[in-house]
Amino acid sequence: ALRGIRMNLMHAHGTAGPVFVTVTSAEAGDGKSFVSANLALSFAEAGFRTLLVDGDTRRGTLHRVMNIQRKPGLTEYLSEHASESEIIQKTGFDSLFFVGCGRRTSHAPELLGSKRMSDFIAKLRTGAKKTAVIFDTPPLAAGVDAFTLGTLTGSLLMVVRFGTTDRETAAVKLEILDRLPVRVLGAVLNDAPASPAYGFYSYSYYLAGYDEQVREEPSPSMPILGPTS
Repeated sequence: ALRGIRMNLMHAHGTAGPVFVTVTSAEAGDGKSFVSANLALSFAEAGFRTLLVDGDTRRGTLHRVMNIQRKPGLTEYLSEHASESEIIQKTGFDSLFFVGCGRRTSHAPELLGSKRMSDFIAKLRTGAKKTAVIFDTPPLAAGVDAFTLGTLTGSLLMVVRFGTTDRETAAVKLEILDRLPVRVLGAVLNDAPASPAYGFYSYSYYLAGYDEQVREEPSPSMPILGPTS
């Protein structure tokens, strides 16, 4: 499923240069951090030099998923208390790097909208073409943080959770995005039930006659990074 999301996201992104995307949701609990972490891992496994950035400088917890340090991180860099080389950390996965949220702060909008943040993203854009930068953000209902990062990266991926996301809240936030210079690349339906109505989530991706061969020689499975508590 995550490989499919990666493929569709790349198609929607539609540029030859580095892939930049902000991942968010309408409200808390929709699974945006789960999707962000595993989407980044999927890009890394596809050979992209991938950077996962915890842009939730209020309550970021992605460092627990990656099992590395939260700081120095993004807030230290934006407040000029750390350098770029100090905040970009290696992970346990080849080609996947991580920037923690850093010291949590209530001044997130000011830091994320600063010139230093714009310069940081501009510098990342000068990297190799086969590069992916994934920003995890607070939910849209939490404030302007996700809107700010979405504008800076230029593209946004929305995570909605079956039976949890409030449709009216999501619609209101999407209307705001329509007035900003950001492309909504699409939405990820998280926690979809395994039922006949959603059977397209569980059918075989292989043509008839190929599934038996796959069972004999399975392709390498992708490790899944679990959600934070």
